[in-house]
Amino acid sequence: MTVHPPPALLDPMVLATDDEEALASIWPALLEPEGDVAWERAVERRRRIDDLAGLIHGHAWLSALVLSAKRLSRRHGESERGPRLEAQVSEHALAATLGPEKPEPLELSWGKIVPRAMPVGTRVHLRVGISSEPVAFFFARAGESGPLPGAAWELLKGEGPVLLIACMDAAGTESLEEALEHTKTVAGVILREQ
Repeated sequence: MTVHPPPALLDPMVLATDDEEALASIWPALLEPEGDVAWERAVERRRRIDDLAGLIHGHAWLSALVLSAKRLSRRHGESERGPRLEAQVSEHALAATLGPEKPEPLELSWGKIVPRAMPVGTRVHLRVGISSEPVAFFFARAGESGPLPGAAWELLKGEGPVLLIACMDAAGTESLEEALEHTKTVAGVILREQ
């Protein structure tokens, strides 16, 4: 089995900023079987990073929260052992009245915050699987944060970006800031208008 370079090591190639020494060490591994898979992972990782950077640009409050989440995941490790967490995305409110509502599940990973563009009126409900560890839900947007009653949010025109976040082992905390001090890990989604 060939060991391929990790996606972070391929960043200079993806960004076309690589030098001759980097090329000499990386190319042979990419030419091995399944090297294309390693390349695709690196390109996808870079796309996610660029999307997130573009979204938080100009939103200091959001960049501070994303940085806190990253620090938590580095300190405690990205927890695959946590309960299953998903965001159920319901169609635009008008579309829901015209036919049966079929929520679309969006898998969330502990230790990660993902951006998602959605139409105005979309309803997002965070759902956690059976867990012995308590999970608390919060929202944050420019100038405001707090508990997320019912773990649900409807995206309104002009209010994005909005961060919906789940904090493991933070039950009983009353603010997002307090939860971030006590939690082991977080998972979340940043909603923005499509």
